[in-house]
Amino acid sequence: MKIGLVLPEAPQYSETFFNSKIKGLIESGFDVIVFSSGIGKQGFFFKHSGAYPVLYGSSIRQFFLFVWVLTITFLRSPIKAKKLFSLDRKDGKSFYQSLKSVYLNAHIIIHNLDWLHFGFATMAIGRENTARALGARMGVSFRGYDINIFPLKNPGCYDRL
Repeated sequence: MKIGLVLPEAPQYSETFFNSKIKGLIESGFDVIVFSSGIGKQGFFFKHSGAYPVLYGSSIRQFFLFVWVLTITFLRSPIKAKKLFSLDRKDGKSFYQSLKSVYLNAHIIIHNLDWLHFGFATMAIGRENTARALGARMGVSFRGYDINIFPLKNPGCYDRL
């Protein structure tokens, strides 16, 4: 079974909670890949796939990166990319928001996964269709901030999740 774990950053050596979970899954025979920010990070005991840079502003470089990543993603994984785009459109996202969703999940949808687990609930907001596009099951962990603070400031934030 192949499990994808989505985290804001790949856990460092001293971060024992996620490292213990990942190590335990690997030792139990699961194939684990961690999806997080930062392309090209090395030296982990687990497989790591870094996200493409988040796009801010509207520079020409960012435009070409956006188009390049979308092109590569639609070529490498056309069915999953199209499915994610279509699911987001059905949910009422604009054309651009749906393309942006494919971009933000490009490092994930090129993989074949059985489970996609978001280590924090706030990371799954706006990505509710990613696992479905992969044909995978989805899991989400709710931690202190996810339960006690974020929903107070953002009522209804987990309705789609």
